[in-house]
Amino acid sequence: MTQNTQHLPIGHILGGHYKITKILGQGGFGIVYKVEDKHQLNKILIIKELFIQSYSFRDNDKLTINTKQNAENLIKKIKQDVIEEVNLLSKIQNRNIVALLHLP
Repeated sequence: MTQNTQHLPIGHILGGHYKITKILGQGGFGIVYKVEDKHQLNKILIIKELFIQSYSFRDNDKLTINTKQNAENLIKKIKQDVIEEVNLLSKIQNRNIVALLHLP
Protein backbone atom coordinates (compact mmCIF):
# COMPACT_ATOMS: atom_id res chain seq x y z
CA MET A 1 0.00 0.00 0.00
CA THR A 2 1.32 3.41 -0.92
CA GLN A 3 0.87 5.86 1.91
CA ASN A 4 0.88 9.60 1.75
CA THR A 5 0.93 12.25 4.44
CA GLN A 6 -2.84 12.68 4.25
CA HIS A 7 -3.68 9.92 6.74
CA LEU A 8 -4.10 10.55 10.46
CA PRO A 9 -1.14 9.53 12.62
CA ILE A 10 -0.89 6.16 14.39
CA GLY A 11 -1.97 6.70 17.99
CA HIS A 12 -4.42 9.51 17.16
CA ILE A 13 -7.69 9.27 19.11
CA LEU A 14 -10.93 9.58 17.12
CA GLY A 15 -14.21 10.36 18.85
CA GLY A 16 -12.54 10.42 22.26
CA HIS A 17 -11.90 6.69 22.45
CA TYR A 18 -10.96 5.10 19.11
CA LYS A 19 -7.17 4.85 18.97
CA ILE A 20 -5.66 4.41 15.48
CA THR A 21 -3.33 1.41 15.50
CA LYS A 22 -2.77 0.91 11.77
CA ILE A 23 -3.53 2.42 8.37
CA LEU A 24 -5.12 -0.43 6.40
CA GLY A 25 -5.53 1.27 3.07
CA GLN A 26 -6.51 4.33 1.14
CA GLY A 27 -8.10 5.03 -2.17
CA GLY A 28 -9.80 7.75 -4.11
CA PHE A 29 -12.65 8.19 -1.62
CA GLY A 30 -11.24 7.39 1.78
CA ILE A 31 -8.66 6.17 4.24
CA VAL A 32 -9.27 3.01 6.28
CA TYR A 33 -7.91 2.68 9.81
CA LYS A 34 -7.73 -0.20 12.27
CA VAL A 35 -8.62 1.16 15.72
CA GLU A 36 -8.92 -0.04 19.29
CA ASP A 37 -11.95 1.05 21.30
CA LYS A 38 -10.56 2.30 24.63
CA HIS A 39 -14.02 1.86 26.23
CA GLN A 40 -14.24 -1.83 25.30
CA LEU A 41 -11.01 -3.69 25.97
CA ASN A 42 -9.83 -5.97 23.18
CA LYS A 43 -12.45 -4.60 20.75
CA ILE A 44 -10.94 -3.94 17.35
CA LEU A 45 -12.87 -1.84 14.82
CA ILE A 46 -12.30 -0.54 11.32
CA ILE A 47 -13.05 3.12 10.56
CA LYS A 48 -13.26 4.59 7.09
CA GLU A 49 -12.64 8.32 6.87
CA LEU A 50 -14.20 10.09 3.90
CA PHE A 51 -11.22 11.72 2.20
CA ILE A 52 -11.55 12.36 -1.52
CA GLN A 53 -7.97 12.69 -2.72
CA SER A 54 -8.79 14.84 -5.75
CA TYR A 55 -10.62 17.43 -3.67
CA SER A 56 -9.44 17.09 -0.05
CA PHE A 57 -6.39 18.16 1.89
CA ARG A 58 -5.44 18.36 5.57
CA ASP A 59 -4.80 21.61 7.38
CA ASN A 60 -1.39 22.36 8.85
CA ASP A 61 -2.52 20.65 12.07
CA LYS A 62 -2.58 17.38 10.03
CA LEU A 63 -5.99 16.54 11.57
CA THR A 64 -8.56 18.83 9.92
CA ILE A 65 -9.83 18.00 6.44
CA ASN A 66 -10.49 20.88 4.08
CA THR A 67 -11.91 20.77 0.59
CA LYS A 68 -11.31 22.79 -2.52
CA GLN A 69 -14.10 25.32 -3.01
CA ASN A 70 -15.36 23.87 -6.29
CA ALA A 71 -15.85 20.43 -4.72
CA GLU A 72 -17.97 21.39 -1.72
CA ASN A 73 -21.33 20.28 -3.18
CA LEU A 74 -19.87 17.06 -4.60
CA ILE A 75 -18.38 16.11 -1.25
CA LYS A 76 -21.62 16.88 0.60
CA LYS A 77 -23.51 14.59 -1.83
CA ILE A 78 -20.99 11.76 -1.49
CA LYS A 79 -20.99 12.11 2.30
CA GLN A 80 -24.80 11.94 2.41
CA ASP A 81 -24.82 8.88 0.14
CA VAL A 82 -22.25 7.11 2.34
CA ILE A 83 -24.20 7.94 5.52
CA GLU A 84 -27.45 6.63 3.98
CA GLU A 85 -25.72 3.41 2.92
CA VAL A 86 -24.19 2.87 6.38
CA ASN A 87 -27.52 3.56 8.08
CA LEU A 88 -29.24 1.05 5.81
CA LEU A 89 -26.55 -1.62 6.20
CA SER A 90 -26.37 -1.11 9.98
CA LYS A 91 -29.93 -2.49 10.22
CA ILE A 92 -28.82 -5.81 8.74
CA GLN A 93 -27.66 -8.38 11.25
CA ASN A 94 -26.10 -11.46 9.75
CA ARG A 95 -22.96 -13.31 10.77
CA ASN A 96 -21.76 -13.15 7.16
CA ILE A 97 -22.07 -9.35 6.91
CA VAL A 98 -19.76 -6.99 8.74
CA ALA A 99 -21.56 -4.73 11.24
CA LEU A 100 -21.55 -1.02 10.35
CA LEU A 101 -21.86 2.01 12.58
CA HIS A 102 -22.04 5.70 11.64
CA LEU A 103 -19.82 7.81 13.88
CA PRO A 104 -20.29 11.59 13.74
